[in-house]
Amino acid sequence: MKRLAVVVAAATVALGGCSSLPRLNNPFPSLSGDIGPEADAVRMRQAGAQPGLIAGYLADPATYLTRAAASDLYEIQSSQVARGRSQNRHVRSFAQRMIDHHTHLSSELAAASASAGLQPAPAPTLDPAHVEMLRQLQTTPDVDVLYVAQQRGAHHRARTLHTGYWRNGDIRELRRAARRARRTVGRHIVQLDRLERRVIVP
Repeated sequence: MKRLAVVVAAATVALGGCSSLPRLNNPFPSLSGDIGPEADAVRMRQAGAQPGLIAGYLADPATYLTRAAASDLYEIQSSQVARGRSQNRHVRSFAQRMIDHHTHLSSELAAASASAGLQPAPAPTLDPAHVEMLRQLQTTPDVDVLYVAQQRGAHHRARTLHTGYWRNGDIRELRRAARRARRTVGRHIVQLDRLERRVIVP
């Protein structure tokens, strides 16, 4: 398991090292560091924000849609890299599943947004941390281990994002989509546990 620990540490550095990442609708834009709604919430609490403000930030529909689309984009692109580079059939199978599922999740969210009468979200883009993670995945000789490590972190952040809107959002169509996405991502996390045992040599 030492090999996994080293790769996880590298993936964590890639996420935490981008200290100037832009934040969408963040009431505390100067608070930077790790990315994702859970990290934002921690910084907001440290800055003295009230729970209602935190819930409102995590429930902002524009923020939710933008972050969810970017999360799906990363899942799709990183899985395309893993599918192309991995020699492990279990990794390639999981990667293809991620491409299919996250493409579907993006379509579901877009449909829910349209059904709610919201303006179409702009085309998703990757933030600097995810760009660096993709670069590492494209060049590492240990693609299977790094892919699993990156997927674990990305899926936990995605589950926090979808849970936040499902619990705190006020647009019914988006809340339903967020609940479905949360369940799908949760299943992916369980599948990652099994995949890790097939990839990591104890």
